[in-house]
Formats: sequence, structure tokens, C-alpha cells
Amino acid sequence: MKRDAWVLGGIALLVIAAVVWALVRPGAAYAEVYLDNALVERIALDRDADYRYEVDGGAIVLRVKAGGVTLTHADCPNGACRRMVIRRAGDMIVCAPNGFVCVAAGGQVDAVSGMAP
Repeated sequence: MKRDAWVLGGIALLVIAAVVWALVRPGAAYAEVYLDNALVERIALDRDADYRYEVDGGAIVLRVKAGGVTLTHADCPNGACRRMVIRRAGDMIVCAPNGFVCVAAGGQVDAVSGMAP
């Protein structure tokens, strides 16, 4: 019985730590766009705009709005990438069939803990 209480307490602490970590991550200042592992553009997230990228499978369109990034169009078979959203440093959008990655960066995050200083 005592062991079960310790296990439940440990799980509760892990859940609380995960929630706190998700809430304190800073917003991103820019996003980096990669095609086939090569950096092609760094996008500032302080102004709203659409960005179009030509890929082997067609085209990808990113929308920057209110400091966040969404993928509004992607020519890919399953469309999972269209459900991804970038809001904070470390978030990313990946369209694997097209070799496309967009990563939010620029917020101050400790490399070891992933927490803001």
C-alpha cells in the first residue's frame, strides 16, 4: 500500500512538471525553414504573412499570424503536417514526404533543461 502511494505521488509530480514546463516556455522570435536538411529561410514571427515553398511533391504554404505558424497547404499523401502548429521555441512542423521542417527558435531556452532562464 505504501509503495503504491509513492508510485502515484511520483506520477503526479511528473505530470505537474510537464504542465509547468509547457506553460513557461517562451514564445519564439523566428522560425527556421529547412528543405532536405538545408536551411533555406529564417522567418520573423512579428509580422503576419504567407510563405510559399516549392518542393518535389508540389508546394507548401506557411502562414505566420499573431506570432504563430501554421501550414495551410501541403501536397503530401496524408496531410498530418497541416494539423501542426508553432507557438513557442522548440515547436516544429514536419512534412516528412516532402523533406520539409519548420522549427521555432529565438526564445531563450536552456539547452539542458528546456526551461526559460
